[in-house]
Amino acid sequence: INLGFPPSFFASWIGTLSYTLQIYFDFSAYSEMAIGLGLLFGIKLPINFNSPYKSNSIIEFWSRWNITLSNFIKDYIYIPLFSNLAKLNKNLFNVHLFSIFLSMIISGLWHGAGWNFIWWGLIHGIALALNHLIRSLNTFPDFPNFLKKIFLIIFINLSFIFFHSQNMNNTWRIIHGLFPLDRILNNEIWSLQSEIYGIGIKGSILIIFLLLFTVLSKSGLNIIGYSQNNNKFEINSVLDKFNKNSFFIFLSAILVSLIFFICLININGENSFIYFQF
Repeated sequence: INLGFPPSFFASWIGTLSYTLQIYFDFSAYSEMAIGLGLLFGIKLPINFNSPYKSNSIIEFWSRWNITLSNFIKDYIYIPLFSNLAKLNKNLFNVHLFSIFLSMIISGLWHGAGWNFIWWGLIHGIALALNHLIRSLNTFPDFPNFLKKIFLIIFINLSFIFFHSQNMNNTWRIIHGLFPLDRILNNEIWSLQSEIYGIGIKGSILIIFLLLFTVLSKSGLNIIGYSQNNNKFEINSVLDKFNKNSFFIFLSAILVSLIFFICLININGENSFIYFQF
């Protein structure tokens, strides 16, 4: 699809945030499903997804998002790159930043052989390098955490536009829709109803609610008490925490089973996980 014109301001933000949330819940769901299935067979799998949208920086984000891939990139791409480049340049910090930058570009190629993935990796490589540089210089030491979260969500949202779109013309049109400087400078009057046409006010409110939910709530694994410390796993059930008796646990199991059954009968079609494509 080739967009002939930039989408409206609100449609751009609601539309892009919808995909940012979709890929979040997609990745979170099958990561936690894999852990649950493993526990059924007595296998404890590592936590791969730890509420990344609650992060305060892009560095923290990558320590929470696709943790197994991040560790793979560090062990098999970043460390070999750093070790070899350090032989050519004695400024280890610059080598560190450059190795991160190259590692993220390679990470983009790992997701697929397309320019959109290269752009996505390049953007994250620049952001990570800048974050390490700012941290080393101790710039903005008193910057409020809630502003850090807002800027991070905006950045992640922008980066997923490159990740999702295979047409760069569409990408720039969507970005123009997100930041319509010409309309702002011309003091154009915006109609909320026309801006969110096709999405609706209820749908827009739902997207905003889900975004706040992901930023403020605990992760599913945290709620059920599944934790990991290095290679040691602990399961502290929320039912054990509040000393619930066997009858209450039995009722809870029935309730969860009923909710699961309701979800099954209301499935309208089969949807494959987004991240299975990469």
